[in-house]
Amino acid sequence: MRQHLHKLKTRAQLFRIHKEWVFAAVLVAVAILATLLNSRQPFASSEVQFTDSSASGLAIVPASCPSSPHYAGECDPSPVCNVPAVAALFGVNCPEPAICANGASNYPTCTFPPSTCANGASNYPTCTFPPSTCANGASNYPTCTFPPSTCANGASNYPTCTFAPTCTLLRYCVGTSLWLRNSVCSTSLIEACSNDCGCVLSPSVIVWQVRPTLVQSGERVNVNWDTKNVKSCTVSSTNPPGDIWSGKSGSQISGSIKGSTIYTLRCTGLDNSPVTRSTTVNIIPIFQEQ
Repeated sequence: MRQHLHKLKTRAQLFRIHKEWVFAAVLVAVAILATLLNSRQPFASSEVQFTDSSASGLAIVPASCPSSPHYAGECDPSPVCNVPAVAALFGVNCPEPAICANGASNYPTCTFPPSTCANGASNYPTCTFPPSTCANGASNYPTCTFPPSTCANGASNYPTCTFAPTCTLLRYCVGTSLWLRNSVCSTSLIEACSNDCGCVLSPSVIVWQVRPTLVQSGERVNVNWDTKNVKSCTVSSTNPPGDIWSGKSGSQISGSIKGSTIYTLRCTGLDNSPVTRSTTVNIIPIFQEQ
């Protein structure tokens, strides 16, 4: 019997302790709520001049939201919303979080960014800038084009695009050998013989000189010549009675020159082709006062 009474006494004590703890928790919650509600700035709304008196003598103030002006924080969410558990306990309606759905931004308008990149960037939405060089050997950045694979204006040897030399067709002799020069200036041996192989060398004048070419009447001039691959040569003049010399080469002094005279070298080549050179000697004019 004593044990039964002891158990009842113990249970009564535990129930009294539990009630005290619950009461203390309620007091703490009320204190927190009172602190949050008293954190607002003093009431200073301009609408206070429009108050009406209630039956109990209290001043009835018109709602200050969304009218303006109103005191700071009047239209802000209740401070209780900062503690969701307390707001739920007292049934306070709090606004939704200030975030946009579906990736929109700029709350509360919640707009979407443009689908193009600014300042010339590309690859939306990363909006990167391309490199300043061309890939795969292209050139002319930023168009990055490829040059043509052929040369213009008839040039060849791409990509240097050079022009081939041009020559006239020519058969010529080197010693006793006959050679050929073609239209692109390449040379090739036609025939090499111990004799001339029918290769006839062209005649040429190595030296032809008449000095001076301007003399006073009665003066003389020097005439020099030398030739190659010729059979014979003759030098003549129009100075009466006229100078005349023969030979493949020579050096002569003319007779007295009385007037304008032409000296002429005439040769016959080994191939019977003619070779001619000429020079004119003039007289210095004499001026007399009248």
